[in-house]
Amino acid sequence: MSLYLTLIILLISTVSLSQGVVWLHNTRTLLPSKTHKFFILAYILPTVLISSILAYYNNFEMSISLIMGSVILSTALVGIMSVFSLPINKTNFLKQIGLGFVSASIISFIIFKDFFNYLFTFKTLPTEEKDKFLTAFKGTELDKLPFGDLYISQGIVFLLIFLMIASSLFYIKKTQEKNNHDIQDKNNLSFSLILEKLKEKFNSKNIKATGRQLIKPFFGLLLVIAGAKLVTDMTVNLSPQLLSSWKLTDRVIGLTGLALISNIALITYSINQVISKKVENLASQLIQVSVSSLLISFGVVSLVIRIGIFKNQMLDFVDLIGMFVVLFLVTIFSKNNKINRVQGVIITASYVLYIIYLFSGYQKI
Repeated sequence: MSLYLTLIILLISTVSLSQGVVWLHNTRTLLPSKTHKFFILAYILPTVLISSILAYYNNFEMSISLIMGSVILSTALVGIMSVFSLPINKTNFLKQIGLGFVSASIISFIIFKDFFNYLFTFKTLPTEEKDKFLTAFKGTELDKLPFGDLYISQGIVFLLIFLMIASSLFYIKKTQEKNNHDIQDKNNLSFSLILEKLKEKFNSKNIKATGRQLIKPFFGLLLVIAGAKLVTDMTVNLSPQLLSSWKLTDRVIGLTGLALISNIALITYSINQVISKKVENLASQLIQVSVSSLLISFGVVSLVIRIGIFKNQMLDFVDLIGMFVVLFLVTIFSKNNKINRVQGVIITASYVLYIIYLFSGYQKI
């Protein structure tokens, strides 16, 4: 397949992927307003699907890099959007950042544990066994050898942690509503209320429009799945050319280009919220997407196939934790429950420096 045809298909599949996510997110209008906050999770679907397909293709390096790049990007979006000043509930927002930090630390700890075990075992091997071990990987450099595994039991643990954190975030939201004296009926999330909302839609005069709204989620899901498959295939096809022409490894591609493609819909949503001045919950939503994407993506990928983690990817976990730390420190010094332009520029500058670092010669190994 020619380069231009590959790029055209990649562009079309990216648009299809983003449109599918938008349709899925817009399904929230059919349900009670109390359920709307859960639909923000539609924006993590591209990362989950593409990373899982890459893992199935045994392209572990790009799969893990995509997850890390997507999480770092969605976290950095808080700063990028804060250039226009974002309102926050400082106490609750710090709790959400803390949950993200803890999630990243837990995953990092699991892999660091395997990392040190790997180094200890490797260094104590006799020279003959070392040579035999390296030969088995066709002379691959030590940095490129998988030193840790993610497998089913760990994937289940990550998904359970997500459920616990989701419960915590829900509790934080309820506490915020209580503090704001936003008293809601306890049955707001009841199944009967959801049915009543749907019935109301169908009894309205605009029943055709409602029918189209009900069909869109199914087409949206199909678009997301098809788009994710095509994006993955086209990226894998482009990878050798990018390596030979631009010296870009699968790791850098996953952390930057593929992460950007996976988050086009989220970026568009964030910009639209800023333009329409509906930014009350935007910072909180972006952190929710970041934390959810981290845990669900690692959980699902671990369920798909036993996946190897490379030594040079350990830096990405350090970078992610560093991004949460920067956001945490900026939030601590924020005033009037708002991340202002200066603080937004600081977070954005941190992300820009991170991207420059990735594209530096030190990362093209």
